[in-house]
Amino acid sequence: MVDNPAEIRGINSRTELAEVSRIVRQTKNEELMAAGVTIIDPATTYIDSDAEVGADTVIHPGVSIEGQSRIGAACEIQSHVRIVGSEIADRSIIHNFLPHHRFAYCRWARRSGPFAHLRPETVVGKAQKSEISWS
Repeated sequence: MVDNPAEIRGINSRTELAEVSRIVRQTKNEELMAAGVTIIDPATTYIDSDAEVGADTVIHPGVSIEGQSRIGAACEIQSHVRIVGSEIADRSIIHNFLPHHRFAYCRWARRSGPFAHLRPETVVGKAQKSEISWS
């Protein structure tokens, strides 16, 4: 027995696949909003089920947070940002149009972007300059 029949829904077409994907995204977004995350436009926000987002973080439209990313508390992730498998410290701001923040670590509250690309394994820390490659 399941509480929600959508959990065992069959997928027989690309249309049904898109609908189930929407349901999974909606469930994750609702879970995060219940935990104190502000998602401005849940319909355009894609957050993987493995991702963690701290309370009081604000996520703007068009954001994709993928893999085992961890976003700290009281952060702001502005529009059209893609974060993959990265860690973002509390109170960080990731500016608009960051095309790829992949496997990078912001260990202290930082501002990244706009139009920046953090290379894999980049560590942005308090005692060092960021290794940002401008596009």
